[in-house]
Amino acid sequence: MNASPVVGDGIVYVPGSGDPGLIHAIDIETGDQVWQFEPEGYASSSPALVDGTLYVGTWGKRFYAIDADSGEEAWSREIGHRFGSSSPVIADGTVYVGTNGDGPLIVSGPDDEEEFEACKFLALDADTGETQWEYREFGEKENVDSSPAIADGRVYFLGETAVYAVDAETGDEVWTRSISTHSGSSPAVVDGVVYYGAPTDGESEIPAQVWALDASSGETLWTAGIDDVSLRTSPAVADGTVYVAASSMRVCYGGGGDGEPECSGVTRGQLYALDAATGERRWTAEIKTDTRSSPAVADGVIYVGCRDGVSAVTTAGENAWRVAFESDREDGPYVKSSPAVIGGYVFIGASDGRLRAISATESS
Repeated sequence: MNASPVVGDGIVYVPGSGDPGLIHAIDIETGDQVWQFEPEGYASSSPALVDGTLYVGTWGKRFYAIDADSGEEAWSREIGHRFGSSSPVIADGTVYVGTNGDGPLIVSGPDDEEEFEACKFLALDADTGETQWEYREFGEKENVDSSPAIADGRVYFLGETAVYAVDAETGDEVWTRSISTHSGSSPAVVDGVVYYGAPTDGESEIPAQVWALDASSGETLWTAGIDDVSLRTSPAVADGTVYVAASSMRVCYGGGGDGEPECSGVTRGQLYALDAATGERRWTAEIKTDTRSSPAVADGVIYVGCRDGVSAVTTAGENAWRVAFESDREDGPYVKSSPAVIGGYVFIGASDGRLRAISATESS
């Protein structure tokens, strides 16, 4: 259960991973299942809930609109591309979502070779699923795993090689900005600034960085290096502060008895708080290791899913609590899902297929 849950009207909605990849609606108070829906292919992205309809794409190359009350299909579209980690965003009656490239296809001829169809970014009518426009200016094997952000009539998203800004109504390109490494981050757009994170490229001493771009032009406003090399999450912006979670992945030092360096895997996890206007670091806080979960901010607390549980840190940088999930697995259930916080509870999924509800204040 890698996708992040979404909560509305006393129900939490979350897709399960693997076969058959059911989408579940769970009562927020009791944990009882209200309904389940079996799509074609599983969903690895979070659904969007707007006006009583749940929107989600799957690896079966189909996009669905599902009645949130009954679990009945409202409409679905065969898109021809797989939907990966890009979660849909709905604005002004339009669904915005990215896809993965499709392939390989074998082209018959004297020199048979594999061909990949490039990914595309879609705008669909929220009521009918009809395509309003497509943006296709991507590399051959590029994917759009970023979830979009909508602001001031523009759609912002990341591919594997660039940040894109397109007109929300027409899909016309406004600007693009090349990036040196595949980020995996989704942008946050606040007060005319686009924020995103990027890991180290693994071949230089440049640390992972957080970027702030002018939303109107794509020009760099500031960059902030962080101490950790692995930044695979998206930033959260609240009250003039940018929060990002990162990990140090592998450290080698000295030599063992055989002269070989001794190496460790994930060594730590950290949460960073940066000034949204300048990028200046305000504080760092230690969290549980190996985070691939993006932070959620609610009521003065930042919640982050980590290797086998959740860490909670106050907006002052103080550790509030941590919880580790129990599992039959020796390494515990792996958490890739980002938390949803509502009604005094933190909802989060994990690799053992369980959705957990945790008290936001007592870690129970």
